Amino acid sequence: MSKLVEHKDKGLNGSDKRLNPEVMSLALLDEIAERLKAVQETLAEERAEGIIEPRGPLIVTDEGRSIIPPKTWFSFVLLNDGPNTLYVLVNRDKNIDRHTMYNGESFRVDMHRARITDLFLRCDPGNRTTIRLVGTR
Repeated sequence: MSKLVEHKDKGLNGSDKRLNPEVMSLALLDEIAERLKAVQETLAEERAEGIIEPRGPLIVTDEGRSIIPPKTWFSFVLLNDGPNTLYVLVNRDKNIDRHTMYNGESFRVDMHRARITDLFLRCDPGNRTTIRLVGTR
């Protein structure tokens, strides 16, 4: 014959108090709601707005020119109308490699997400060139 043993759960501090399961459920639901809201905000930022932002014609010299869109771009098309070579650096804080554009060339970047924060454009010493730029967000 087995004996029934009555076990009384003592909390971490040895008291008989337990957390109310309803309170725990509410706390868990609140945490889930906060995380879900953060995911929704991130998705909203990543959704294209369908806005096209043309810039130019602009003159770029050997001193360089920064282009900072009002909101992060998904993509852009850059046209070098010339007459000189242009060097392009996308997202200066993340990249060190520049793209070379010769007179008459175009350069297209599509990140598929809102990732383009800035462009830095520069010509060779003593040169200047005209560009047109169209960004999308």
